[in-house]
Amino acid sequence: MTDTPDKPTQRFGEHLMEVMAALDEVNQPSRGGDLETFLDAAGRKRRFRLEVYGGGPLTFLSAREERTDGRLGLRLLTRFDEATENPPFGLLRDKIRARLATRDVVRDPDNGRLQLLTGQIRAQLTCDPDDPDGPPAVLVDDELLSWDELGDLLAGYEGFGLRVQVTDE
Repeated sequence: MTDTPDKPTQRFGEHLMEVMAALDEVNQPSRGGDLETFLDAAGRKRRFRLEVYGGGPLTFLSAREERTDGRLGLRLLTRFDEATENPPFGLLRDKIRARLATRDVVRDPDNGRLQLLTGQIRAQLTCDPDDPDGPPAVLVDDELLSWDELGDLLAGYEGFGLRVQVTDE
């Protein structure tokens, strides 16, 4: 598995789907698959399936949100070396709780517009199911946003600084 697309013209969505398929192929269901429930900042119950993928130094503990409404859910990963350590379930549970503890955006019930609640946006890059060959979308809290929608959300902050950091959180 490589960190860069095989072909220079390969789109983000294709590469993401290949990486996820590779992880799914090495999934060993007997090494996890338990559903756990967590509360989010709004007091809603959110269900995550915790599973171990891979092997050796390329072992991942994954938490994939399972939603009943069919929308995309969060996916968090923690990498570990199963030859030298046990799966870090506690660390991953802490990541889930921290991620669900606050919201960065909320949709106004009167006009349907997104409002930025904090000075930061924690997002997850994902493939837009409506445009898998297009650029990645961003999942912010429960909202799947295009880059245009993200730009609209940030438009009121013209002249301010912007920091983009890719992390495993």
